[in-house]
Amino acid sequence: MKKTKDYFFWIKIFWGLFFLIDLYGSYLELGRFLVGERKSYTYLWAAFSVVVYWMIYIGLYKFKFSNEKFEIRKYVETTKYSSIESNGANEYLDKLINLLTSEKIYLNAQLNREKVAEMLNISPGYLSQILGKTEYENLSKLINHYRVEEAKLLLKKTEFNNYSLVSVGLEVGFNSKSTFYNTFKKETGLTPNEFKKQVL
Repeated sequence: MKKTKDYFFWIKIFWGLFFLIDLYGSYLELGRFLVGERKSYTYLWAAFSVVVYWMIYIGLYKFKFSNEKFEIRKYVETTKYSSIESNGANEYLDKLINLLTSEKIYLNAQLNREKVAEMLNISPGYLSQILGKTEYENLSKLINHYRVEEAKLLLKKTEFNNYSLVSVGLEVGFNSKSTFYNTFKKETGLTPNEFKKQVL
């Protein structure tokens, strides 16, 4: 939903700028038609050029960002690791760890307690009860732990040195830059950038 809102926000910005430029152009043409005075089109072309170059810049940025996310996702989907081990005390906890390890359900930014409980065929309340007995206390902490561990693996890879930290955060399941940075620092004591500098 947030991506859709952002998309429409940029469309409105571009539409507004083009409308103002078009309005200014109409004013110049009207002045020429009514008064017979030819006004300078310098400002009109300057404004038009700025908007066009801005659109090109945004397009290239979005393309680079999209390409980074594709490359990161391709790598993430081919790697497997286990962040925590189950002691076999609860079959549903075992299933959850398997879903996190093998299927990497934490990559889904929309993942929540209800969806996970449905995957396990148990109630959300029982899921909370199970996790309440672990060191992670709740699903959110567990999911974010896996996301941070995945991000740490990516930040250690030299092939992703030139990729933006935002791309990494979004591809491991965080839904915003601020959530990624805050959670990462809470888990590791470092910001993603500090961690990257430390390991490279």
